[in-house]
Amino acid sequence: MSLDIEKGPPAIATTGVEDSAVSSRRKRVVKMFASLIQYSETSKQKASDSEALQNISSWPDFFALIGFHELYLRSMYKAIIVEFVGTATFVYFHIAIINVSVQQYTYPPLPIAITHAILLPLFIYQFAMSSGAHFNSLVTIASITTGHIPLVRGVLYVGAQIFGAVSGASIMYQSIDPQTSELTRLGGCNTGNLEGKQALAIEFFFSLILLFPIYGLAFNLRQREVFGPIFPPILIGLMLGLIIFASASLAPAPYIGAGVNPSMCFGIAWAYSQTHLAGSSDVFKYQWVYWVGPIMASLVNCALYSSAPPFHETISVPEDTLANDSDNHVVLKKAT
Repeated sequence: MSLDIEKGPPAIATTGVEDSAVSSRRKRVVKMFASLIQYSETSKQKASDSEALQNISSWPDFFALIGFHELYLRSMYKAIIVEFVGTATFVYFHIAIINVSVQQYTYPPLPIAITHAILLPLFIYQFAMSSGAHFNSLVTIASITTGHIPLVRGVLYVGAQIFGAVSGASIMYQSIDPQTSELTRLGGCNTGNLEGKQALAIEFFFSLILLFPIYGLAFNLRQREVFGPIFPPILIGLMLGLIIFASASLAPAPYIGAGVNPSMCFGIAWAYSQTHLAGSSDVFKYQWVYWVGPIMASLVNCALYSSAPPFHETISVPEDTLANDSDNHVVLKKAT
């Protein structure tokens, strides 16, 4: 892949030709990196992506089905970078919220819920145009099951989210006092005194509840016309805040509520397990709960979304047909 670098006026060599060459290489590296992460695409880049898509016409249908062609799109790698950076910063902010809430407030779930209800919409507004602003493997897995994103992109998203969560949690551990991280278990997901089946039920139902506004608002074209692009992120954030507030009371501390974010739960658990204070504590004992629950919720949501989609269109029915129907049912069909 070649990049056209705009040529400016000739540089004035003050320390010789070699220094000028080094400076030129540095500028080229900076421009290449900037070109990689910028969202707005040039017409040449779009043409290159279009050409890459045309070249796969002879591939087996299976490759198109799983989205293998997206490996040739530069825009996808930009999205992966955004998912990595967004997840890392979100997890870092999440841990900070948990720490200050536990130490400064008598009932931590309330400030945790309020601040997350504000934080999530801000992240969505910032990054939605670049990658969809998932930052949560629950959203990505659900999007795969309903066909909103192909399998290949989804797998790469989940990988970026896991590494982002590990990075954000590890950096936060280096940013705070070890005793503080031990007090809140680095703000990670934990089951408290709940058994595995109890924690699984909580994760399943609250993960499914979080998917309702995502699919009922953000993925619903008719609702999008009603609420526009501004309100769905706010309502999704409010739902997350309600989930945190409602689930936090289901078990005593150190339980802080449902995780509903598998990559975040794993990333924080991994960073916490690397600390000397973690000792022999089995932080991964119920880690499966935070993956199995969201996966089950994604499958149920897929079944609901496929069998009873969020919007329909009416079809014309002869009057005599309705007259013969004692219940006067309105006949509907799925919108195409």
